[in-house]
Amino acid sequence: MPDSDEDPEFNFRVFHGKEFEPGRTMDATGTWNIPPVILEAPDGLLTDTGEHPETRYWLIEGHQRRRYLHALAFHQVGGGQPGFLHEVFLLSIRDARSAS
Repeated sequence: MPDSDEDPEFNFRVFHGKEFEPGRTMDATGTWNIPPVILEAPDGLLTDTGEHPETRYWLIEGHQRRRYLHALAFHQVGGGQPGFLHEVFLLSIRDARSAS
């Protein structure tokens, strides 16, 4: 099985024209029925793998929607066409050390 994050052709075959989400809604409307959740961390994050000060945005929920959007953008169809806008839920946090 290919790495689904890196293979837009595979993701297109998995989701396009299917009767399950996220393909069903994204094919019909061009966007998702429920926006994905993204965490904004202006100072980066500390995780179990170490500090990540360079990473400002983290996809928390919505990985399959992102995979299908990437596939649509690769094919430049539907909601993957340039200029097509999509809603997201953006949660913002800041480093607790800077709160003092």
